[in-house]
Amino acid sequence: MDAVASRHLVAILALALCTAGPVRAQSDAVSPSMTNANGPEEIPPELGLPGAPPESAEVLDGSMTVPDTGELTFGPIDADADWPARLESSGTWLRRGFWYVEQDVVVLNRDYSRDTFLTVDASNARLINVPFTGAPVFPSDRELRVERAKPDAAVAARLTLGRFLLRDDKNRDHMTEFSYLGLGHWSVRNSVQSVNTNRLFTPLGAHAQGIAFIIETGGYNFANTQRYDLTTKFDSYEWNYRLRHRHHKDQMELGPDGCWTRKMMPAWFHSYLFGLRYLYVHERFAWQSEAVFEPDVFPDPDSPDPDNPEFLDRNPATGDMRIRTRNDLVGCQFGADLIRQWPRWSVGVRGKAGPFINFASQDTDLFIIDPTAGLSDLPGLVDQSVQAHDETFSFVGELGVFAHYHILPNATLRIAYEAMWLSSVANAAQQVQFDTAATPLVRAGGSQSYMGLSFGFDLYW
Repeated sequence: MDAVASRHLVAILALALCTAGPVRAQSDAVSPSMTNANGPEEIPPELGLPGAPPESAEVLDGSMTVPDTGELTFGPIDADADWPARLESSGTWLRRGFWYVEQDVVVLNRDYSRDTFLTVDASNARLINVPFTGAPVFPSDRELRVERAKPDAAVAARLTLGRFLLRDDKNRDHMTEFSYLGLGHWSVRNSVQSVNTNRLFTPLGAHAQGIAFIIETGGYNFANTQRYDLTTKFDSYEWNYRLRHRHHKDQMELGPDGCWTRKMMPAWFHSYLFGLRYLYVHERFAWQSEAVFEPDVFPDPDSPDPDNPEFLDRNPATGDMRIRTRNDLVGCQFGADLIRQWPRWSVGVRGKAGPFINFASQDTDLFIIDPTAGLSDLPGLVDQSVQAHDETFSFVGELGVFAHYHILPNATLRIAYEAMWLSSVANAAQQVQFDTAATPLVRAGGSQSYMGLSFGFDLYW
């Protein structure tokens, strides 16, 4: 069996060797089935396992080392290299700091609610009787009156000091500020002289306040010259709590060069305020009158022949009236402003108003020397001083338009046109009273307005 098996094994090996020869030869030749119209197809090479690049050989064998860079330091940031966009403007630049101060020079013109008529020159006047009243009127082109818009402009100053308190989650700044407005001094004076001697008359008589007919007033009727001097002083102190909205997020703009630029978005902003305020308005009014000697002016009431009376002389006379009024206004106020903001410029409108209590008072000194006044049952000598006080409700309102120019992020120039109105105040010229027996009182029904330009500078730190 061993010999037979050996022979069979040898035969199988010989058959295998004979078969392998033609197969290897076929692999080098091109089979007809592997051809097409484009020619013979190539058999792709065998794919091997992915290998590591030569650079990583040191990492694989563990021979690579990390170089020593020394101490780690931080240098200044290069804006051109490190920022993703060019910075042109930003809303975060404006109103930065904890404190701020606003300084203004204010040029204001004062205005009254109405004129106060004092004297008329009857030299070229004609007598007219008003129908249904019988009151004589002396129209004339020469008068003395306190004109409502006569005072010239005066320069005042305003200073505001503020402190930032906090910023809430609605992007609003809370701040408190104190403001002073004052140092202004308004003054006006005027005079009149009679064309004919001693022909000045005042319609403000002892029993005819404000009515245009003549009643004998010693020292001020049959006068030759009259003059007045009116001065006004104004001061304001206020404390406010302000709530101001801050700027929105900046915008990013893509330029034609493909670069981004960061800019502040022009937008509308507003703020609110409420607080306490005290105003002091003080006026002085001096009105002098003088008569000169004139012979044969008045008929003698004791003349024996009434049809042919004897005439008396007009003796020299003087009158001096000095009135001082004071208005102390205390109250609360509310205000707001609306601003349109650009990177360098801003314009807006602002206003505030509130109710006040006016503690008004007036002092009047009247001194008259007129010997001729005794002929008309008026005293020839008057020397009187009276005072009066009163409390009344008043209103104070302000309105203005303004423009800002930001020369630096924390420095701003400002120009504005503003107006302020006070109601129910005692004006000195409206307190004229010749009735020495009347009860002293304060006429607090007048009003005053102030209007003009202001130039200011703001600083934040």
